[in-house]
Formats: sequence, C-alpha cells, structure tokens
Amino acid sequence: MVSTEPVVVMDTILVVRPRQVQFKWSEVAKFSVPLQETVV
Repeated sequence: MVSTEPVVVMDTILVVRPRQVQFKWSEVAKFSVPLQETVV
C-alpha cells in the first residue's frame, strides 16, 4: 500500500489540478473579455 500511495496522489494531482486551473482560467476569461471591450 505504501509504495502505491504516491502514485495515487500523483494521479489525483494530475487529474484534479488541471481541472481547477482550467476552471480558474475560464472564470478569468469571462471577466477579462468584457473588461477589455470596455477599455477599448
């Protein structure tokens, strides 16, 4: 169990982290696009 645990943790990070980053960027894009339009 101990030897496979780091692999599971890495899998979780590799799967969960990109989703969180993608979600953050989609939120940022939603807010930044109207901001750019109002500035220009």
